[in-house]
Amino acid sequence: MHPLDTELDIARRVARQAGAILLEVYATPFAVHDKAGGMGPVTEADERANAFIVEALRDAFPSDGVVAEESDNTSGASRFERCWFVDPMDGTQEFVNRNGEFAIHIGLAIAGMATLGVVYRPVGDTLYWGVVGQGGFVEDARGAAPCGCRTRRSRPRCGWWCPAHTARA
Repeated sequence: MHPLDTELDIARRVARQAGAILLEVYATPFAVHDKAGGMGPVTEADERANAFIVEALRDAFPSDGVVAEESDNTSGASRFERCWFVDPMDGTQEFVNRNGEFAIHIGLAIAGMATLGVVYRPVGDTLYWGVVGQGGFVEDARGAAPCGCRTRRSRPRCGWWCPAHTARA
């Protein structure tokens, strides 16, 4: 068992549950408004998923910091040994355009270093995750498989063009 298995399991579960929230809104007519300062569009889906993820992480890890894109207070991460970083919906414009190209991002930094990350694409039910020292993985209807990416010096980049994802098609 890896020391971060609990964190990874919770992050994956929370991402999938937040994905259900996004899909619930995606299936209905929804309003779009601009973020303060012209920082792009935001929807009810962004706000609901953000609130759910932040609450779930704080409940599971009460001594960890949580910095989330749609939360008012995004400062103070450096005060925590462990801090979660959340984008409840990367690709809000794609969500608005209804092209399916949006994802939930949840990552954990320990002592300022990215340690684990989860990316979940609700449309297509595809989950990507990685843990430093363990590698990266992709899970979809066919099951889970290694991405073949190294996490020691890698930068997370997955999407429809990700070689590991398209190689499994």
